[in-house]
Amino acid sequence: MADWHGGGIRTSTNHGSGHINIDRDNDGPELPFCGRRSPVICRNGCVATSQPLASSIGLRILWEGGNAADAAVAIAAALAVLEPCSTGLGGDMFCLYYHSQTAKVTAINGSGKSPSHLTLERVQADFPVPPANNNHNHKDGSVLPVAVPVVDEDAFGFSAHAVTVPGAARGWEDTWKTHGSGKFTFAALLEPAAQLAEDGFVVSTVTSHHWCSGMHLIQRWCQEGEPVPLSVGVANQNTSSNKDEYGNQNKNGPKPGQIMVNPDMARVLRELGRKGATDGFYLGTTGRAIVDAVQRHGGTMTLDDLAQHTSSLFPTPMSTTYRHVRLWECPPNGQGVAALVALAGLDELEQCGMVDDHKQMKDPQKDAAAWHAQFEMMRLGFDDARRYVGDPSDTHTSTNVDNDWLTDRQRIGDRVNTHFNPTKATIKGDPTPNSCTVSFQVVDKQGNAISFVNRYAYDSTA
Repeated sequence: MADWHGGGIRTSTNHGSGHINIDRDNDGPELPFCGRRSPVICRNGCVATSQPLASSIGLRILWEGGNAADAAVAIAAALAVLEPCSTGLGGDMFCLYYHSQTAKVTAINGSGKSPSHLTLERVQADFPVPPANNNHNHKDGSVLPVAVPVVDEDAFGFSAHAVTVPGAARGWEDTWKTHGSGKFTFAALLEPAAQLAEDGFVVSTVTSHHWCSGMHLIQRWCQEGEPVPLSVGVANQNTSSNKDEYGNQNKNGPKPGQIMVNPDMARVLRELGRKGATDGFYLGTTGRAIVDAVQRHGGTMTLDDLAQHTSSLFPTPMSTTYRHVRLWECPPNGQGVAALVALAGLDELEQCGMVDDHKQMKDPQKDAAAWHAQFEMMRLGFDDARRYVGDPSDTHTSTNVDNDWLTDRQRIGDRVNTHFNPTKATIKGDPTPNSCTVSFQVVDKQGNAISFVNRYAYDSTA
């Protein structure tokens, strides 16, 4: 944007001579934020997603009288079509909903469990640690204590055993039933996404990059000569053909600007909308296809596992404060506790003077100490997440850990004071190095707001 008002340049006029004096040394007032884009400020509703077409669908629902929850369901379905490299019906969802009339935040956990017949012993037998990596000795030769026998996590994470019951379909329906305006049927909210899948859409540059980068993960499950899902014909851009111009099987993802058509996804969405999650997904054609595919590749999932997923969870949200602002997250098995611990830890550092909060507020991107503190506090958060996030029906019993304990400020402050070093990295927690999630937000005219996550899971946490 052109700095048409001169930025830090100050001018004054010598009225006697008509001469204009220019002072280039005066920096002038600074912008109150360090981003390169202004925040979007709206009066009648707002939508923020990773895909313009998904945003337009959400806005259309709002304009037609829907609320934030209605729009969120329509957006989640659209993103499953537009950005299958990041999200889809094969994964889970979590959301936080703010009800403007009650000023309360509620949560929905739409994640699924591991197959009931999958045991730790089965995973250990199928994915033993390679001998070269199965070294549990100290440098002095003494043996490290191992409480639970380890497995080859990389091999397990990309196996059929890592596929959990997909909770997204039930979560979408429960979001619509619990918080929807009542002005739309479930089918009506999914129809815009179904039309995108049926009619086709142009694939953007960034989406194409990630889509094509992940095609090898799909190809590895396909038999020789079998059509590769989510691939497109190279020459025939206006159809869903899986053949190239010479009639050979194509295994590539779409290039930027190509049109992607996915009639199978359109059928799945319409069946889900028309029949509901139980009959239109879990016990329907889609559910049977999921079980068949998992079992064909060595997994243990059954149709009964899908049938048992009859409802999402409605847990009490977790929260903490940072600079007098309260922030909310879904509790475990969601990963949001990592962010809450990190912010509480950063707040502790600022309040005890170990980090200059004025520098962080002014321009944290230019201050190495601010970066270091943020990195270390995120590691602190992920250390807790890796230790304590698991099946919410079992974690409290097996570890004696509850959500209040996880966000306890005294506990977090003690950990910060014990482990934080202002000059070097000392905290061990690390995030998983992958991206398998979309996050989007909607606010409607009445002030209702929803923050929604729809994700794939590469390994089982439930």
